[in-house]
Amino acid sequence: MTLRAVLKGWVDHYLSDEEAVILLVVLVLGFAAVIFLGRMLAPFLTALVIAFLLQGAVSWLERRHVPHLLAVILVFLGFMGLLLALAFILMPLIWNQLVTLVQETPRMFASGQQLLDDLQARYPQPDHPGPDPELDRRRRARGGRS
Repeated sequence: MTLRAVLKGWVDHYLSDEEAVILLVVLVLGFAAVIFLGRMLAPFLTALVIAFLLQGAVSWLERRHVPHLLAVILVFLGFMGLLLALAFILMPLIWNQLVTLVQETPRMFASGQQLLDDLQARYPQPDHPGPDPELDRRRRARGGRS
């Protein structure tokens, strides 16, 4: 059985259905778009995920007999409140960490310099007396490098 026959059998088996071919093309194009346009699509995809999650909360409220508009307003206000609460909780923590980093940076550099100095003291560079004339003469006599 030749490679050509194997490939033809595989194509006939898996790609004979028109819907499978269309699905394959859509998937390849979708992956290519995400790979090549990922930076531009990131906000759109994030918004899509957030909208999908918030729609679940709206649907849950509607099943509890809350009107659609009121459910949307409640979910939106809850989401915005959660974002603001996270911002007000996390911003002071991030600011304190940043201030500590700025204050500790000189000590970190000094510690790194001390580690490098200790390393140099522990493993000094050997003294190199310079080129060995006898070794150079032997190399030239052999007519090569090594």
